[in-house]
Amino acid sequence: MNNHFDHARRNFITGMLVVSGLTVLPAKVWAVAEKQPSSNPDNLFLSTLCDLVIPQTDTPGAVDVKVPEFVEVAVKHGLSGAPVDALSRFEFALLSDVPGFNTLSYQQQIEALTPIDNGSFSRNPAEKPQGDLALWKAIKALIVTGYYTSQAGSSEELRYVLIPGKFDADVPADASTRAFSSDWTGVKFG
Repeated sequence: MNNHFDHARRNFITGMLVVSGLTVLPAKVWAVAEKQPSSNPDNLFLSTLCDLVIPQTDTPGAVDVKVPEFVEVAVKHGLSGAPVDALSRFEFALLSDVPGFNTLSYQQQIEALTPIDNGSFSRNPAEKPQGDLALWKAIKALIVTGYYTSQAGSSEELRYVLIPGKFDADVPADASTRAFSSDWTGVKFG
């Protein structure tokens, strides 16, 4: 892809994130994360979570684009309101709630994480996860933010059109239609 458009895309996304109130920009987090070793053995649990949230399909998954490294750096800087020890606290809580989580099959891990995920994003306070399991909402937000602000996430998973064109209320869409990476107006961060 043309470097001018890559630069314009990052500037646009960064600008939208500044407007939305993030204090640490994903572009700065990526600058640090890209320097970290990609085979950090300490982030096996985090890599599993990233793979569960955004697995590899016809486009690279979260692990492929180094989202675990992004999340580690983002947590250290308090992005999405996550405490510095959010990852270790969540891991301990999840392994206490679901013993042997790391040894479960991919499908079993999805099934174990689904009620926590549903509760984290529920409007019903009775469904919210308790204790450190409530950290899932911030961790998942960082995984998604990291992926869609990465080079592959913003250019391969999403379509990028610097100026998407005129308004057309009747756009044909099917399962293969990708969202625009240049449309961050409806995203709420934080």
